[in-house]
Amino acid sequence: TLLDALAKAISPTSGQILLDGIPLQDLTEHSYNSSITFAPQFSPDFNLTIYQNLTLAQNSSKKINDDKIIEALKKCGAYDFVMQMGGLHAKPSKLSGGQIQKLALTRLVLNAKKIILLDESTSALDANSQEKILELIDLAREDHTIIFVAHRLNCIKKADVIYFMKNGEIVDSGTFDELCERNKEFVLMAKNS
Repeated sequence: TLLDALAKAISPTSGQILLDGIPLQDLTEHSYNSSITFAPQFSPDFNLTIYQNLTLAQNSSKKINDDKIIEALKKCGAYDFVMQMGGLHAKPSKLSGGQIQKLALTRLVLNAKKIILLDESTSALDANSQEKILELIDLAREDHTIIFVAHRLNCIKKADVIYFMKNGEIVDSGTFDELCERNKEFVLMAKNS
């Protein structure tokens, strides 16, 4: 729900969300789209070529060259399966959940804006792929604000601030270590994830 509100899919029933002091609903579509990149948990599998899938969000006047796309595919662990399927201009007939997620993350790398919203972006990935993506996210923290929703707590151990939510309410916040020190429920979740 929180990410849906940040992605402007729903409006808050009370209060407001501000971006640089401006209420989200007051931002123009252009201003919003030039500030926020969203990678949903279940990214759609568009019936397009790999290249078209990865460049959907691009301004039509700014074509991304293949070398930049290949570099991003490699960073996100998607290069090998894309090449096995016939390359950037192939139209795959069936992609696994993990492959779709890797393509969504590649699209995010190619289009990263000032604020990045990630919704369970590593849930369909194997441990090695997840680690690679977490390293990318860690590097991106230097230049971006990243809001990462995760149930696997190992994904958010390095976060500057973790907001622990229960029944739609923020019940605690702090670093991973701070929450482990004082919040028994958080510790229990951390052990089970």
